[in-house]
Amino acid sequence: MLLAESLQTQPLTHQELVAVALGFARAQDGWRHQIQYDENDRYTFLLHADDDVDIWLCTWLAGQRTSLHDHGGSAGAIAVVTGQLTESRLARGGRIGRRRIRAGRSSLVTPNVVHDVRNDKQRPAVSIHAYSPPLTRMSFYDREGIASVSRLRTVDLMAAASWEAHA
Repeated sequence: MLLAESLQTQPLTHQELVAVALGFARAQDGWRHQIQYDENDRYTFLLHADDDVDIWLCTWLAGQRTSLHDHGGSAGAIAVVTGQLTESRLARGGRIGRRRIRAGRSSLVTPNVVHDVRNDKQRPAVSIHAYSPPLTRMSFYDREGIASVSRLRTVDLMAAASWEAHA
């Protein structure tokens, strides 16, 4: 085995990714001071990044949402700390499946799943998002009618200043 091969990292398993997101969600003393709210868009803050995973703090006021998007080849885990979020996923035939993620719960987003997340409630929400491998690319979509979704754009996050400006 070459030295370079032995230094390569592996993405976290789905179980590990969810555990990391939930672990960060429980360790609020390490990031609570970073909580901010933005009236115009959800607030995001990078809490941790390494070769295997990146972890984001997100805050959501009533009505705030992401665009319909995927995470490229990265898996994601969402852990809701306070409040409640609604996740909508694109299913076969263009249908949208919805689920609520309450405080203390999580959702796994496998690579290439197209979804959006929003705060439908009046109460603010706080969530932790973990991605492995770290996010490098996201595509954004427009839903055109019942059975049609088209890709609007793909963003290379390595070239962008931060992904929150795009989602």
